[in-house]
Amino acid sequence: ILRWSQEALPIMLMLGLRQEAVAELPDVQQWLARLNQSLPVLPMRLETLTQTETERLIQRLLEPTTADEQRLTQFGDWLFAESGGQPLFLTETLKALADEELVRPDAVTARWQLDGERFEQARAAGNGHIAPGIQKIIKGWLVRISPSANDVLTAAAVLVQAGTFEQLFNVAEVDESEALRVLDELLSRQLLLETGGSALSSKHEPTYTFSHQKVSEVVYREAGAARRRVFHRRAFATLKAEGAGAADLVHHAIHARLLAETIYYSLIAGDEALNALAAQIAVDHYGTAFESAAQHGWPEAISGADRQALYIGLGRAYELCDIAEQARAVDVVWVG
Repeated sequence: ILRWSQEALPIMLMLGLRQEAVAELPDVQQWLARLNQSLPVLPMRLETLTQTETERLIQRLLEPTTADEQRLTQFGDWLFAESGGQPLFLTETLKALADEELVRPDAVTARWQLDGERFEQARAAGNGHIAPGIQKIIKGWLVRISPSANDVLTAAAVLVQAGTFEQLFNVAEVDESEALRVLDELLSRQLLLETGGSALSSKHEPTYTFSHQKVSEVVYREAGAARRRVFHRRAFATLKAEGAGAADLVHHAIHARLLAETIYYSLIAGDEALNALAAQIAVDHYGTAFESAAQHGWPEAISGADRQALYIGLGRAYELCDIAEQARAVDVVWVG
């Protein structure tokens, strides 16, 4: 590089590095510092693509005669939903699709084409997947963080929505001093992002969420069934203590296999939905309680009055949804 500079050669050197990767490699940091002293360096941040930019990319990559404009737009929308516009994930998804021959080069023109029929089948199935390359990349990130940081990421994945500082570290069961260190670690590596919050008001507490949904999916999957169940139980206890809504508590009760709590809070969530005239949502919540009891039996913690309220509420919700047959079936079961 020094020779290039001395000879004034018109050469552009482009480097692609993740910000957190630079922080892990002292030699690279020193090399970049020396480079910045000897040559003009222009740092550029590669932002995520918008949905429109993703669609435009697809239209340029794929042969326009092999699929109509609407199908290419649908493919672009699907690809954006899968990757979130994250360039690295978008590239890996396209690689996986090429391996599956959903997109492939034409034998004559060598231009990339979309297999429209297979794409429609995949889109109709609605099964999201994580490309092998993306899984490998994310797993590589996870093995380089501390065990406490992995616990906090698992807590964030279990909470699903953005979690506060207290929620994350209560569910992960990490003490406060370690919590602060772990938070800095995850934020610096951009595995978690901080949103909201105000230094002037305690009512607007910052929350933390994943930088990308795919990271959350891999973390949740890698945690394993037993670990997920324990973390859901902690999340249930944490959110219950904070006065969270019944619907949120039901989600964690189900995954923590807390039978009595699943039935009880499903009943409450059904009542709340019915009072709001959201009959179909009420059917879903009452149905969760009804099916849980049918599969595992009625726990002693659920009183006869609760059972009666469940049957009455479910029957009423069916009536409001104009499903008379199911409503009569509930009446028969209750009378029987």
